[in-house]
Amino acid sequence: MNDKKNSSNNDPSPKTEVTAKPKDLDAKTPEIDENFPFLEDMPKEARLLLMAQMKRMGPIPHPIFEKITSDHITKIIDSSNLDSERELTDITQRRRYSMAFAIMVAAIFVFLVVYLSGSNPELLKSLIGYLIAFAGGAGIGYGVKSWRDKDK
Repeated sequence: MNDKKNSSNNDPSPKTEVTAKPKDLDAKTPEIDENFPFLEDMPKEARLLLMAQMKRMGPIPHPIFEKITSDHITKIIDSSNLDSERELTDITQRRRYSMAFAIMVAAIFVFLVVYLSGSNPELLKSLIGYLIAFAGGAGIGYGVKSWRDKDK
C-alpha cells in the first residue's frame, strides 16, 4: 500500500491548471461603479468574474416588472383615486345613517318621557332604568370590541 502512495506522490507528469474564462472576457470591459473602487486594481479576468457574481447576487425581479408601462401606472393611480372617492362616499353615508338613527332614538325617548310623565310615572322610571341598562351594555360591548380589534 505504501508503494501506491509513493507512486502517486512522485508522479512525473506535469500538472495542468484548468481555468474557466467567462464568455464575455473578450468583450468590452463594463464600467466600474464608483462604490467599488477596489475593482480598478484587479486584473480584467478577475474583475469580470467578480462583477458577474455581484450581478447574480441581487434579487431577481419579477418578469412582469419589465412589461409595465407608464399607461399601466396611470391606470393604477386612477383606480386608486376612484377607490378613495368611493371610500369617502361610504364613510359619509354611514355617518348620515348613524345621525338619523340617533335622532330617531332621541325623538322616541323624548316622546315617551313627555307622554308617560303625566299618566304613569312608575312605568317611566322602570323604562328609564331599562334604557340606561341597555345603553350601558351596548357601550361595554362596543368597548370590548374596540379593545379586541386594537390588537389586530
